Parts: sequence; C-alpha cells; structure tokens
Amino acid sequence: MYGEEFDLISNPVADGNGFAIEGISRKSGNARRVRIPLSILQMITKDLAATASRRAA
Repeated sequence: MYGEEFDLISNPVADGNGFAIEGISRKSGNARRVRIPLSILQMITKDLAATASRRAA
C-alpha cells in the first residue's frame, strides 16, 4: 500500500481502533478502506490545539 495513490471518496470514519477513510486506488480502480495512522491523528490534534490557542490570544 505504501506508494499507492488513492482518490479519497469519504470523510474519515471511526472504525473501532482509530479512523479510516474510503478511497479508490488509482492503479487498480478498486475501492479500499485505508486506516489513518495514529501518528497522523496526533499531529493534527496538536496542530488544531495550537491554532485554537493562537486565536484565543
């Protein structure tokens, strides 16, 4: 899956152990559910918190 390109077709959805997003593989055309790595979610959470604190200041 690494290096594979997808066209995203959904918003992120909770999947029990984290989040996933639906996508269509550009190479094969098959629809797949791709898990969003926890490290990406943590990075987004920190970035949103930093943005919120800057706006509040």
